[in-house]
Amino acid sequence: MTQVFDSPVRGRQFFEEVIRDNLDLVRPDRIALVFDRKITKKTPGRFRTRIMYEGVHSRLHVEYKKFHLKQYFKEGRALRTEGTFNDSRDFGINKGLKNLPYLKQLSRNINRRLLDVQRLSYNCGMSDESIQRVVEPTVTEDDQRAPGLEFGDP
Repeated sequence: MTQVFDSPVRGRQFFEEVIRDNLDLVRPDRIALVFDRKITKKTPGRFRTRIMYEGVHSRLHVEYKKFHLKQYFKEGRALRTEGTFNDSRDFGINKGLKNLPYLKQLSRNINRRLLDVQRLSYNCGMSDESIQRVVEPTVTEDDQRAPGLEFGDP
């Protein structure tokens, strides 16, 4: 799955923040969101998130058992997300060409859920304008003065 950005700089900023905000993708609650699987202490397999750098280009790798999910910024304009099944039985699917369409759909669903998780984590921060509106004193429409709050005050 490839998402093309209208501005290469904006796309690069998004991907760098995505990497920073998603280092914990292999925690059980996050894996459940992306892979739609429940993880317990007894769940066998390998779970890890890795960030790989090649010069100034970085890649995000997420491993769930023998499934590898990779994200990278392609040609300075697009965010590329790819999933690879090395053992379809990790998802309760038998091997065989007849299961290929289902694996393809499953991979698309995993990619979509990953992008949804990343979009939500990316949009959860407050903008500078929002913070300023909270911490600076204001005057309401009926001339009531409201004091500003220190950052972190209820």
